[in-house]
Amino acid sequence: MGSKINIKTEQAECCVIIDKREQLPWNLEPLTCQAGTLQTGDYSLLDFPDEISIERKELSDFVGCVGGGRERFERELERLKAYRVHAVIVEASWQDLAEGNWRSKLTSQTVLRSLSSWLAQGNVIIPAGNREMSERIARSMLWFAFKHKIEPVKRIIKRRLTEGG
Repeated sequence: MGSKINIKTEQAECCVIIDKREQLPWNLEPLTCQAGTLQTGDYSLLDFPDEISIERKELSDFVGCVGGGRERFERELERLKAYRVHAVIVEASWQDLAEGNWRSKLTSQTVLRSLSSWLAQGNVIIPAGNREMSERIARSMLWFAFKHKIEPVKRIIKRRLTEGG
């Protein structure tokens, strides 16, 4: 059959679940978003909820994870490792962490050492710099995780349509 079939994946097809407990959700347009309940993380994919999980942390939240919230956060990190694609995206830069401009008795050295220790244990923690860059990183991760899952399915459909079956 000589005709070429093109099945394009559009970003609007990618539906992101945002945990309904998320207080300041990221803008992930042009991806489609809906509220839902997630067992782990704040963001996942509707069609592949067991494949990807992203946790959002503001600077103050992340510093709290080094202090009194450490045990809870470390349990979260362990749960995240069960996902093929996972990350904690921090709305702060390494420089922000090094400067230590927060209301806590924790020093920047303590926070940076904790971050380094978690990274050395295989955790994916991305100090993104700010909220806008965090949104961009999350949007890209969610989109490419979706594409990597959906493209093989579309290839099968395309092959079957091309073969006339």
